[in-house]
Parts: sequence; structure tokens; C-alpha cells
Amino acid sequence: MLLKAVATIGLIVAGLFSAAVGANVVGIIALVLFFVAVASLFFGNSPLTVVKHRNGRFWIKGFSDEFLENFKVRSTA
Repeated sequence: MLLKAVATIGLIVAGLFSAAVGANVVGIIALVLFFVAVASLFFGNSPLTVVKHRNGRFWIKGFSDEFLENFKVRSTA
């Protein structure tokens, strides 16, 4: 999320700089990339969310299957 925000700010600066210099093609490309970056902030990866809470225990949704495999109990036999 932080990387996307920094990229969006960078695109704004690039667009303003290219508009000040008069480079129309670069300004249009920066503007299009800016809108793509803003859209990706809303449609990016889904964050972890708490779906239930009971007696100090939390049920969290959003972990990948690969991450959860690390917590499976393996037999030593």
C-alpha cells in the first residue's frame, strides 16, 4: 500500500513537471499512469480482515494457503 502511494505521488510530480516543461506526450502518459495507480489502490490485494471475535480469540480472513501450510502439525513418525 505504501509503495502504491509513493508511486502515485511520483506520478503526480512527473505530470506536473512535464506540464511545466511542455512535454505533452510525457504528461499524458503520467496522467494515465496516475489514474491506473489510483485505481490499483482500490482494487489491489485484499487485506486481512477480522471476521469474528469471541472470548479474546479472533478469526482472520485473507491468509494465503501457502502461509497457512506453515502452521499445520506434522507427525514425527
